[in-house]
Amino acid sequence: MSGTQAQAQEEREEQEREQERAELRDTVRAVLARHHGHTAWAPLTAKVGAAALALPEEYGGLGRGAAEVAVVMAELGRALSPVPYLGSAVLTAGALTAAGDPGARARHLPGLAEGSVVGALAWAETTGWEAADLGARAEPAGAAWLLDGTKRYVPAGPAEPGLVLAFARAADTGRLGLFELTAAPARFTVRSTLDRTRPLAELTLDRTPARLVSPDGAAVLARVRDLACTALAAEQVGRPSAPWR
Repeated sequence: MSGTQAQAQEEREEQEREQERAELRDTVRAVLARHHGHTAWAPLTAKVGAAALALPEEYGGLGRGAAEVAVVMAELGRALSPVPYLGSAVLTAGALTAAGDPGARARHLPGLAEGSVVGALAWAETTGWEAADLGARAEPAGAAWLLDGTKRYVPAGPAEPGLVLAFARAADTGRLGLFELTAAPARFTVRSTLDRTRPLAELTLDRTPARLVSPDGAAVLARVRDLACTALAAEQVGRPSAPWR
């Protein structure tokens, strides 16, 4: 294939992707016009496959990428929708994918992809959002871990999440890791905010049992931060088109 032919092929493929993204936008917009508030979550996930877009196909995902997620986020911003897409489909699923633990992926990504499980990522603390700011403690307990600390600004859905991932530091090494809670946190309190489309929770860990998902929490956090910034930027693109209400 000549250089000209290769370029023409790339242009055709990009046009096809643009057409697919336009169809996705129109479909998501139509769903959000018919289903308001949290009732939109079921059709978005079951009929549109919105939560599966960026997840690997081997775990029930559609194998797409950030561009398709951005389309969904922009439409959610336009509709001022409170569905837990950012917290579950972007942050939690993104952290699991970045962690690379095959067992954790197999346990949780299929449920996150189909929307039957809503996940939450416990990330920030009072001291900040950066890896160096995080001080929640993880103490080894045989093959498991016990977590202590308080997490803030956790994106929350209408009910307690079915899966909670949390960043914490190993008590013996001080290294930041990503953990999967294997029991409910001591407290999960949803706080009201100025933005009614994004309820945020405070999560208290008090010797809460957990399983290590990744010992390199700093690398996972860096990836998740990139995903969060990209998704939120797309959401803000849609918000100026939202009707005031």
